Amino acid sequence: MRLFGDTLEIGEEDGFDGTDLFNRSRLGQGLTALVSAIEDPLVIALDGRWGTGKTVFLKQWAGTLRRANIPVVYFDAFAHDYQDDPFLALASEVVALAMRSEADKRTIDVIVDASKNVAIGGLKIGLRAGAASLTMGLSELVGPALTDVVKGASAKAVDAAEAVIERRLRAAEEERSTLDAFRKALADLPDTLGGEDKDRPLVIIVDELDRCRPLFAMQLLERMRHVFNAKRVHFVLGVNLAELAHVVRAVYGNGMNGEAYLLKFIHLIAELGVGSGTQPHTNMHAFVMNRWSAIAYKGLEARLYTDAAEGIAWFSSRLNLGLRDADRAVTNLALAAAVGQPMPEGFHPLLAGLSVMKVIDRTAYRRAARSELLLEEGLSLLNLVDEQKEDRKWRLYARIWRWALGEANADINGSLLRWGPPEDQREWLPVIIQSLFESFNIPEAISIKSTVP
Repeated sequence: MRLFGDTLEIGEEDGFDGTDLFNRSRLGQGLTALVSAIEDPLVIALDGRWGTGKTVFLKQWAGTLRRANIPVVYFDAFAHDYQDDPFLALASEVVALAMRSEADKRTIDVIVDASKNVAIGGLKIGLRAGAASLTMGLSELVGPALTDVVKGASAKAVDAAEAVIERRLRAAEEERSTLDAFRKALADLPDTLGGEDKDRPLVIIVDELDRCRPLFAMQLLERMRHVFNAKRVHFVLGVNLAELAHVVRAVYGNGMNGEAYLLKFIHLIAELGVGSGTQPHTNMHAFVMNRWSAIAYKGLEARLYTDAAEGIAWFSSRLNLGLRDADRAVTNLALAAAVGQPMPEGFHPLLAGLSVMKVIDRTAYRRAARSELLLEEGLSLLNLVDEQKEDRKWRLYARIWRWALGEANADINGSLLRWGPPEDQREWLPVIIQSLFESFNIPEAISIKSTVP
């Protein structure tokens, strides 16, 4: 038995072939058309909450760009946030792209030299800032002058101050020239890699930005805006904007409007949810059943557990769960099946609901284990409150859950009542939980990296 399905592997040029469970290729086509048509540099945020499949989509889209001969850099920001300088980390990926694409030596040298000069310029600025902070801002401008004033040479003090100002002005001009050279090298890179195919963009995909150290994330955003701001160079960020706004406040204080700050860097937002395709319910069903089949345990073909997996897909769609939460619910069901305690086949709505409840609300799940979960509370949590009489599955699931939560007049299949103890209907949830769900639990660290990148 495999507890988790295989991690979805996306090859460098696979695109969406064979892995587009959520019909997101249309979104990819739209993004490709947009970045290909716009000359001004764009920053597009692909916004999705935790577990919506942003990484998978971005890797799929990167593959379609490579097929179209559009230069693309995929940069996992979280994998690089141990580094001190986000500019060097990102620039090294651009250099690597040029080398992999067998660009001519001159092109590579131009990119390397321009990157080196920008990095050196940033180092000088940092050293000057550090010195100024140690002397409360007086070191560069006042320091030489103050020495001469003490000596009584006021004229020399003025001359020293003027010399410092002149050096600062010249340094500023050098920094501008260095940045211009780097931006030109970036803007020219796609054409040098494409042969006869001109006027193509350079697309830089930055993933997992909201998971980085706060300072690294903010510095990377600022470098993108001020350093990589070049014609036909577009950034696409895989982020949870709500979480990234918290990162802003972690750096600049709770009084900072994180959402407004991010809009200084982001031009467009594309929302990515499980329903990004044309049929969100069908999409979730395909995902869950794909995960269920990937577990590859021969005992799991039993109708009870297959029906329960279908139920997880149904609950996941109704509750708008993210892919990781749905995946964890499938794992909960697989663990229950591995325990192998017999249960009536008609209880699959209870197995499905408990598999999901254990993920989305552990407090309610614990109360169910003690027969303390109230009827309306349980129905509301599982979105079984609003009557949908035309939905056959809703009628079945609502009826069985109403019975399990103690409704006296709940009408269920009599064969379930004859199956065996306990006689008190409210004791069935504790029996199922203790028999199937309490042997194993999924720690958060495992569930995060289990099957959904």
